[in-house]
Amino acid sequence: FAAVIHNLFTHEECTSLINRAEAKGFEEALVHGPFGQEVLRKDIRNCKRCILDDTELTNEWFTRVMNALEGSELKDKIADAHWVESNDIGKSTFRVVGLNERVRILRYDPGQYFGVHKDNRFIRGSEFGSREGEESHLTFLLYLNDKMKGGETRIENGGRYHEVVPKVGSVLIFDHDISHEAMRVVSGVKYCYRSDVMYKKSTLDSC
Repeated sequence: FAAVIHNLFTHEECTSLINRAEAKGFEEALVHGPFGQEVLRKDIRNCKRCILDDTELTNEWFTRVMNALEGSELKDKIADAHWVESNDIGKSTFRVVGLNERVRILRYDPGQYFGVHKDNRFIRGSEFGSREGEESHLTFLLYLNDKMKGGETRIENGGRYHEVVPKVGSVLIFDHDISHEAMRVVSGVKYCYRSDVMYKKSTLDSC
């Protein structure tokens, strides 16, 4: 599934995150190669990326998202990922634990884009201690500005295509299995914050 939630974050919050990323600096964004390594493929992904780790920010912002969705079907879908295909279907489910603390700020200058792709699932290893085994199933994309021309997110869902126009403070959430692309920016600069919604597998008996 895919859904857009408008006006979740203020212009000031989004601008602050842009400024923080610009102060640290951007590097070329990479893609995952055939053996799991990250490689530079500007024919597929042509944009810049800044990586920040901020558990406090991601916890606060995810709480805001869930509070804004109180009582909605979308909140239920996010909270309990029963739609995830599993080898032990009927015996377990995935319960949401929050956003990945890794904040990835993407910058698209004029002419830049990210071709059609699906987002990779992230699974925490033993180095995360008690959080080992948590895995991502949803992409969280927050638009940090909206004064550019172009830069729409084009998603394919059920054989139909939809273009999401960036709007500052709005969030696009979709499952990793959905094909999508970041359309070429024609003019201006596009900034967005990309993260993952993380889950922990639970047996139905313990839910």
